[in-house]
Amino acid sequence: MDKFLRTLRHVLGYWDDVILRMNGGCVEAEIDGLRFAALEVPSELFGTVPLVTLLGRCRSCGVETTSQPFTSLAGLGKMLEKFEPTKIHRCVR
Repeated sequence: MDKFLRTLRHVLGYWDDVILRMNGGCVEAEIDGLRFAALEVPSELFGTVPLVTLLGRCRSCGVETTSQPFTSLAGLGKMLEKFEPTKIHRCVR
């Protein structure tokens, strides 16, 4: 959870009112009504590295899923304008 919080603060800047919780083994954070999830990827140097994703709904099937990972406020803005599900999402239509 600490690694994800550090990564989230690196991407979004410092926030006092971050709500962290576990949801089915996934770390989630809520900031100003936006929900974020950690997507962990393997790393030879660090074991696993958390990436920041936005939780939202797929435009095609409506299922809640994670977005493509992003590393900046500009990346968050892109996801807010046009939500892109992660590549592992499979539409249920």
